[in-house]
Amino acid sequence: MQHVVKMKIPRVNAEIMLQLQGRYAQLSMNKHASNVVEHLLEFSEEKDAANIIQELMYTQNFLRIMQDPYGNYVVQRALQNCKVIQSSTPIFFVSVDHFFKIWLNALTKGLLFICRAVFTKCFQL
Repeated sequence: MQHVVKMKIPRVNAEIMLQLQGRYAQLSMNKHASNVVEHLLEFSEEKDAANIIQELMYTQNFLRIMQDPYGNYVVQRALQNCKVIQSSTPIFFVSVDHFFKIWLNALTKGLLFICRAVFTKCFQL
């Protein structure tokens, strides 16, 4: 599937993403499936990649994904592809309330540096 995603055919990638929707957190923590998620983030259109990022950020397992050996790479790829939030047309939106819940949870797990990177990259502080 990775090779098909790399071909950058928007309709095909959109269909793959539709089939995987709701499973990105689980896929991100699998050795082979995480590569597919990374490639979707890299080779899909911005709005489609933003949907994956948003799904990952809003999952209850986000901190677990950041700690996972494979999920960590997915989060890094998401950071590379995250666009700055613009007030008029947001490409990627994480509510501040939700982000601070993640941040506080990260404090207890020693993952503050990753949350700081996400916040800084997406909000350009």
